Amino acid sequence: MRTISKEELKELYHKDFPLWAEINLDLLKEKAYDLVDWENLLEEIEDMAWSDLKACISYLAVILEHLYKWDNFRELTTGGEEACGTVWIKSIRNART
Repeated sequence: MRTISKEELKELYHKDFPLWAEINLDLLKEKAYDLVDWENLLEEIEDMAWSDLKACISYLAVILEHLYKWDNFRELTTGGEEACGTVWIKSIRNART
């Protein structure tokens, strides 16, 4: 691996993210902790955590909404339980997965 300065690595974060990630991974594997772009790396880890949390909240909202609809409105829809109930159950299963 060619030597890269901390400044170059920080610039690479904005210019070529996949290469930035690969270089940081190599630096971590080599235990070259003093060369790692910690500022951006920690920001990325934090963003990943928030992204996963937002996705969980979104799926939970779908599950709750469709459970409510299935429980309260399946008999009121045209075609009865089979028409919308099946769609809601599939949506609930998909969100749970």
